[in-house]
Formats: sequence, C-alpha cells, structure tokens
Amino acid sequence: MAGTALYEVGALHTYQRALENDGIRAALQESHLYIVSRRPRTTVTVARAGLGRPRLVTRTRDVRSAQDIVLSTDAVQDPTSRSDDAYWSGIVNGAPVHGEAWHLAALLSDRATSISAHEVLYVGQAYGTAGSRHTGHRTSSHSTLQKIYEDHRAREWDVFVTPLVVGKLLSLNDDHIDDAIGGLEGGLLESILQHERNTVAENTVDVVEHLLISYFRPKYNKKLLDWVDAKHLAPLRNGGYRLVSVQLQALHELAAFFSATRTSPHRSHRILAEVPALPEGTEFTIGGWDEVDLPEISGIALLAAATATTSELARSSSGILRVFGDSGPVSQPDFSAWGA
Repeated sequence: MAGTALYEVGALHTYQRALENDGIRAALQESHLYIVSRRPRTTVTVARAGLGRPRLVTRTRDVRSAQDIVLSTDAVQDPTSRSDDAYWSGIVNGAPVHGEAWHLAALLSDRATSISAHEVLYVGQAYGTAGSRHTGHRTSSHSTLQKIYEDHRAREWDVFVTPLVVGKLLSLNDDHIDDAIGGLEGGLLESILQHERNTVAENTVDVVEHLLISYFRPKYNKKLLDWVDAKHLAPLRNGGYRLVSVQLQALHELAAFFSATRTSPHRSHRILAEVPALPEGTEFTIGGWDEVDLPEISGIALLAAATATTSELARSSSGILRVFGDSGPVSQPDFSAWGA
C-alpha cells in the first residue's frame, strides 16, 4: 500500500530555563518534546540621557559572524532590567510587559537572522506512563541538560529550551514511489497514531523525536542520529506508510533553528523521510521536501505544495512577544536550578 503520514509540530515558546516562571511552567503541560538551543549572550540595560525618555538597550552578537549588534527602544515606559541584565520589564500601551533580553532584541530587529538564529544542541522527550510526564519535568532534571548548561555557563552563550507540541496528524493515500500500489484504507492512520485520552500517543512522540534528531543531528544527542529502522517505526511500515513527515512550525515565534548539518536557519522546517526497511525502498532516507523526487501530478505533490505554503506563512508572520505570568523570575537561579 502507499501512504504518507504528516505530523504537525508547533514551537510553544523559546526561553532560558534559568529564567522560567510559573506562567511558563503551566504552559508546558501539553508538551512532550523539546529543543535545546544556543545563541550568543544577550543583555539589556536602561539608558538615561538628560530629560529624554529612558531607553532599553540590547547588546548581542551575530550567531555566525560574531559581529556586535546594539539595538534600543524608548517604546517601553518605566523600563527596568534585572537578573544580571538578562531580563527586562515595563509598560506598553498601559499594560505590563516583560521578557528576556533576547526576546526584545529579536523583536527590535524584526527577527533578523543574525539575532533569531538558534543552533540546535539537543532534542529530547518526556512521556512517562500514559503521558504523565511533560517537558517541564524533564528539563528540571536531566543530566545532558546539566552538561550543556555547565559547558556554556562561563562562556558568552545563552542556552534556551523550546517546548514542542504535536498538533494535527494527517494521512495521505499517496507517496513518492510511483509503483501503482493501492492507497491506505480509511481510518488506518487513526488506529496507528491515535491520541490517547487527549494525550498524544507515545509512539507518535518516539517517531517525531527520531525524525528531529536524525534531521538536525544535534551535538549532544548520542542516539537516533541515523534514520534507520527502530521499534517505533514498525507500526507505520506495517500499516502501509512509506513516507513520514514532520512540519516543525514556529508561527509568530522569534527563533529560527539551524544545526551543523542543517545550516540555514528557518522558523519552519519541512522534514521528510522514507520509512526504513521497505522492500521497494529508494535511495532517499531523510531530508527536506525539496530533496526527494516527487511525481509532478499527484497527491503527494499537492501535499508538498501545501507544506511549502504553510512554511511561507511562518516565515512571513509577524513576531509576537508571548508574555507568561504577571512578572518574570524573582531572581537569577544558580546552576542548582537545573539539577533539582
């Protein structure tokens, strides 16, 4: 049988674990996957000159060229900076706002690649029994995250966490292999990828994690770096699926992800892979939608065009500062916050 399974995965918010607050922790309940990334350290200070309005001033570096970047704004009333100049707060249009120094710099630059680009260091998951664990549990106690933080603590880098949420699971009765094999039976995808009691199925989390790791090949991941057969892929193959895709979407988000192997930062990554161990498999393994030959007039070609349109929407969408809670962190936690 012929078939393609498409997972839509959304980026919830990119933030520093050390600057987490209760509002962010409450938003993590639906997330079982996350990305750990880095970019050059960003600071924010308040500049006052004479009788003029005080300005928030951000300082950072281009993630790839190391060029210094300084941006400022006087649009925030009563501005303050704290947490070692990593966090700011103030009033905009009569409402309290707050965020990290990098959030402000990304907005002021209109999400310029020099500031929005984040290097993916690690992809992980938290699931537990029947989805009882979420990203908040995992990122508060994880040896790899502690090592990443320790490796960057004394250097000019900020380390970020981006919780991911699996949204729609779509099925298409077509794929990239033009061999006249019939399509899938209706309802088969639901039986393989079903959501369990309003919680995304564990197998779905495993598949998406494997795809993301094999695609980005992050520095700190040690397993699943190669797109080869694994237990969690058997239900897809046995069900007749021959292509599997993840659309990593960051609509209105500030971060654009890249890695050593995926060198172009994007807010939307259109990931495609051939299900391993197919008798009729091709030479294609994993990559972007533009890296595989597709029949010109076919359902799979229409799906490729649809994912491209969605990707363009993410690229052209306006950036939004998501404000969690009434205020930011009380103070800058020390390293122990990562290990408790």
